[in-house]
Amino acid sequence: MRVLLWGSGLFCVAFFLHVLAWKIRIPKGQTKAILYIFFGVLCAWLLGALLLLRASLPLASILPRNVAEYGHVIFFMGTLTLYYISFYTLIEADSPSLIIALRVWEAGSLGLREEELFKAFNDEMLVVSRLNDLLEASMVRYEDGRYKINPSGKAFIRPFIAFRKALKCGIGG
Repeated sequence: MRVLLWGSGLFCVAFFLHVLAWKIRIPKGQTKAILYIFFGVLCAWLLGALLLLRASLPLASILPRNVAEYGHVIFFMGTLTLYYISFYTLIEADSPSLIIALRVWEAGSLGLREEELFKAFNDEMLVVSRLNDLLEASMVRYEDGRYKINPSGKAFIRPFIAFRKALKCGIGG
């Protein structure tokens, strides 16, 4: 129960800080900022727990009891954080599936004509904005009329490629 409470509580604190930070100013590298906030909260908690344990304060009794419980809290918080980041990327940019669903929903019982739906999509929305995001995050660079992947882009994309290969999905969409 301690793992669930501490992991969920830490996630809620990090989420609150994330929302607060975005109210002040949305950072350029949003995913990286989320990682810093969420794992920063986790590291601050670990440091605080260590200090409480070393000082033998009564509050230490509510902390996890052993190394295994701390490991579980770290794993739980890390899993929630990575899940949240994958969810956040869906709402951060205009997902084609989300746009379709929203347009059809907004049309209501009358429905949405096919022509109207196709008008909603263009290269500016689907390609250019995403390329700009990748350039801004320094995952790719534009050089001699070509887009080239940077080391940070390779590091980011490798787990996705490995996962897709493991599922036998191939590289493409």
